[in-house]
Amino acid sequence: MSELWREVRTAARSLLQNPGYSLTAALTLAVGIGATTAIYTVVHNVLLEPLPFPDSERLVLIQEKNPEAGYPRFSLSPLNFRDYRDMSDSFEAMAAQTGSSVALAGQDGSLARRLRGRSVTADYLKVMGMPPAQGRDFTAEDDTPGAPRVVILTHPLWQDLGGTSDILNSDLQIDGETAKVIGILPPEFPPPAEILVPLALPYESIGRGAHFLMAVGRLKDGVDIGTARSELEKVAANLEENYPDSNTGWGAIVDPLHNRVVENVETALWVLLGAVAAVLLIACTNVANLTLARLATRERELALRSALGAGRFRLLRSQLVESTLLSLVGGAFGLVLARYATNWLVAMNADSIPRSHAIAIDSQVVIFALAITLGTALLFGALPAWRATRLNLTQSLKDGGRGQAGDRKQLRLRSSLVFAEVALAIVLLVGAGLLMRSFAKLVDVDPGFEPEQVWTAAVNLPDSYEENEQRLNFFNRLLNEAAAIPGVEGAATVMPMPLTGNDYILTMYIEGEPLPEANKEHRANIRFISPGYFDVLGIPILKGRDLNDSDTADTTPVILVNKSAAERFWPDRDPLKERISFGRPDRENVRWFDIVGIVDDVHHSALEETPRPAFYRASFQGPPSFSTIVLKTAGAPETAAAGLRQLTHRLDPNLPLFSEQTAADIVAGSVAEPRFNMTLLSLFGAVALLLAAIGVFGVVSYAVTQRQKELGVRIALGARASEIVGLVVGQGMKPVLFGAGLGLLGALAASRLVASLIYGVSMNDPLTYAMVGGLLAAIAVLACLVPALRATRIDPIRVLRDE
Repeated sequence: MSELWREVRTAARSLLQNPGYSLTAALTLAVGIGATTAIYTVVHNVLLEPLPFPDSERLVLIQEKNPEAGYPRFSLSPLNFRDYRDMSDSFEAMAAQTGSSVALAGQDGSLARRLRGRSVTADYLKVMGMPPAQGRDFTAEDDTPGAPRVVILTHPLWQDLGGTSDILNSDLQIDGETAKVIGILPPEFPPPAEILVPLALPYESIGRGAHFLMAVGRLKDGVDIGTARSELEKVAANLEENYPDSNTGWGAIVDPLHNRVVENVETALWVLLGAVAAVLLIACTNVANLTLARLATRERELALRSALGAGRFRLLRSQLVESTLLSLVGGAFGLVLARYATNWLVAMNADSIPRSHAIAIDSQVVIFALAITLGTALLFGALPAWRATRLNLTQSLKDGGRGQAGDRKQLRLRSSLVFAEVALAIVLLVGAGLLMRSFAKLVDVDPGFEPEQVWTAAVNLPDSYEENEQRLNFFNRLLNEAAAIPGVEGAATVMPMPLTGNDYILTMYIEGEPLPEANKEHRANIRFISPGYFDVLGIPILKGRDLNDSDTADTTPVILVNKSAAERFWPDRDPLKERISFGRPDRENVRWFDIVGIVDDVHHSALEETPRPAFYRASFQGPPSFSTIVLKTAGAPETAAAGLRQLTHRLDPNLPLFSEQTAADIVAGSVAEPRFNMTLLSLFGAVALLLAAIGVFGVVSYAVTQRQKELGVRIALGARASEIVGLVVGQGMKPVLFGAGLGLLGALAASRLVASLIYGVSMNDPLTYAMVGGLLAAIAVLACLVPALRATRIDPIRVLRDE
């Protein structure tokens, strides 16, 4: 042990005597270790850690599917959910939920606030295995239409409201009604929900064709997911037989809840972890190159130690101890860097990363950081250490430490490392290039509306606005007075707002056409809008007319269609002469809508998706309770925000606005995830390119030093500077070109990993490959030029005299 401690002290002394090498190597390792640890922290907390519920591996998500109708995965029908729950035996409990929001009345005249809520059936917390920490759970009686209103608060909301037990059994004003607080959830209950309310569905009055629920189930102990899936598929087949009108083609899907939570980010995170691991390998290769260069200046020292009796194992151990010390210093810096990098990663894309609130460096991440720190010590230290044990003792002592002990084998070894660096850098740069090209095409997509100078805010009318006339009066007053806010040029409402991730789909029937077979019905994406909506967002009306104030509940129902709907459903007819309905024509009291206009397409769901057929209904002919207010402003959109809040508060003090943002922010937010992936992979590619350039520079500089005598002779014999530069650059570019060739082949294979992340660009995009190859070649040439130009200034007389 004392001998090892002496080795540690000797290694530390050696590193301190070479601060340039030590600092460069430690910082290079810190970048690689820090970046890898930061990405692993996200991967560990999001993908590898179980969900924060007891026995979470038994939690499953239950949905429905109808592939023939175009729904490979869809929400549940309430009546189907009830049958799945009551007719299955694989589950300890099953519960339904749907996202909701409620308005909490302000205190002492302050503005009401909107709370993110979750409407759940009575067994929800039983399924999740997380009962209230204080108070009681929901009961079946609470989950009944017309029951006294009760709520359960999350721990953060409870603290925000005072954090005392006195709040239990007290009343809050929720959506303008009194609700009793019956429970408080434990701190471990994850966001984003702030409050739970009973779902309380009137099942019998909801048709089986309505799909809007998500269900979670807890498997019985010992029941595997395959058994549960088979059982629910049999229940679905039974429902299809008993209710062919609504259930033909519909089946059940049962997936692990964890898989469904992370599925949208899983591929991207694994790709990023692989990319940052490549950066770490490049960093290790670079440090190995630095260590080999330093080894060339220490050959006499090592030869003397060997001559004095130090065996190969002793020399190997001393080199590995030195590399381990260097790695530990780099790892310590890297862990600090990882902490800040992790916070930056989460802040950059918190809304798109599930469980982002729980992402933090914990003991397992620290163990991972320590493991890769020790791993890097072996990766960059093993090769130089092995090289140190293979010295030519006689030749090293004869050279006398004049810096000429490096031989052609060492140069080939270092060139091989550059070859590997360049290949890895090319793979990263191609991936980054594909994502950059993809993102550029994505942001260049015309969303179909003009988001500039548009302010948006959502409003959700509570159940107290139960009559259509009450909702109509509220929105009429809101829009009329909003248009008078200083700086506002136009006001309208829409439900749902484009690019917010929300949609509303109904079955549509065309007058005069025969009734379609099951699963062959037309599906309509519905938008509820007020007059003026198309003007506010700059959506062109291609034919016909816009809605106007005369389109009220007492007049003929009217609707507008987009260009895609017109081309799909009436390719050889004039849609303005057609009528449609959203109820079966063979039923009584069918409501027919006259098509009065055709508007241009809008990218509603996502910029990368082809616009779907859409239908615009007049909200004043049946106003929904939820709408987004859109204001066209003369100046900065934010200037209208305060006026709109004051107006809403004056119309209803218990009604808060939420999701307040500019339309431009909505468009930008719709591409947040691709921007996140592109930014990180581009950053990793840039670091890899820099490290590769440093590696090329180091090898060429070493080669110039090694060949000083040869170059001096050439200059003495009349070689021109351009010939010397060409000779040095040519030798330096050989491993670069070979590495680039291998890297391009590797990139062709690796590009398949990012196929699901790119839009509008081929995985074999020649422009991307050409640009990456040209960029790396240019950087490598510059890295070669510096030592090449230095070589032209060699004094042949001095070199020959020294030799």
